[in-house]
Amino acid sequence: MLVRLLILNKGYMSYKRTEAQRLITKFGIPEASSMLSNKEENDCVVRAVSHAFDVDYIKAHHFCEMKLHRKSGKGTYTSWYLPNIKQAFGKKIKQLGKTRKYSDYKWITRPQKSKVEKWVGEYKGKMAETPADAAKDAEYIFTCVGNDNDLREVTFGENGVFKTIKKDAVYIDNTTASATIAREIYDYAKKNSFGSLDAPVSGGQAGAENGALTVMIGGDQSDFDKAKDKIDCYSKKMKLLGKAGSGQLAKMVNQICIAGLVQGLSEGINFGMKAGLNMDDVIEVISKGAAQSWQMENRYKTMIDDKFDFGFAVDWMRKDLKIAMDEAKNNGSLLPITELVDKYYGDVQEMGGKRWDTSSLIKRFRK
Repeated sequence: MLVRLLILNKGYMSYKRTEAQRLITKFGIPEASSMLSNKEENDCVVRAVSHAFDVDYIKAHHFCEMKLHRKSGKGTYTSWYLPNIKQAFGKKIKQLGKTRKYSDYKWITRPQKSKVEKWVGEYKGKMAETPADAAKDAEYIFTCVGNDNDLREVTFGENGVFKTIKKDAVYIDNTTASATIAREIYDYAKKNSFGSLDAPVSGGQAGAENGALTVMIGGDQSDFDKAKDKIDCYSKKMKLLGKAGSGQLAKMVNQICIAGLVQGLSEGINFGMKAGLNMDDVIEVISKGAAQSWQMENRYKTMIDDKFDFGFAVDWMRKDLKIAMDEAKNNGSLLPITELVDKYYGDVQEMGGKRWDTSSLIKRFRK
């Protein structure tokens, strides 16, 4: 996971308030008392805007509500705001009275060193300060980040992979992102004589740790043939599904299927519990029939026990579903159930479940 900072003359962004405070000290950025609000949490975006445009906290707060659609007290990933922020930087912002160009700003990524050092110590790997350093002289480069913006940053960015990638290397991206950026990367790779595969994965943290992920791949056969032995190290099943972008399109199918399935499982478990059934016994039986699914096998127990502080976060599921719904508009598909379940996940977010596992849909029945 990366801590993302946006250095804007005197500005910053970070995921955590405490992290922001530490970085202010480190980078020598003065913290005005008017920037902090005792009534707000998760307000790093507000404070970043306040610093960047030299305005007080209240004015920046209003701007974030009006232009960035931020809800008071509801923090979210900085990268979700990035498209709106980028757009705003290139225009006159009357509310803030400043004009700036996006080129004046620079994204910096810094790994959480404690996690990296733990991994290096356990698996005897090497640590690099930037994606460019990590990719230098490598024959195969793998990335897995949050979304399209993160992916552009670690590839095309100033310290990105593509600054140092060598000819004939193969770049494999395991991010769940849009088919559009997968094609952009592929086109760039072809022009610069290296291979590119979009290879999103499914199977969760457990699948990753056990080397049992499903990998959906788009790209050229020649690149797949070169990289498949490496991909096999962490996969239970992998398949080349077509040209660049096909892996991402397949992952959209995957997420569409999961969304409806988890909602059905939530309704079934809730129904059974309301009916007074022993749901452990019920699942033991029906999981061996036509109702069987990965979600049923791996999530029924925690759904019954009301435990969701693990797994694939609701925030990320909604990100994935948005990608699928946007693509559906392009190809003329109808996704009525997906759209409905996406709204249900919005309800879970409002309940404080942004980081809960996707199986937390059942919480809607327990308000």
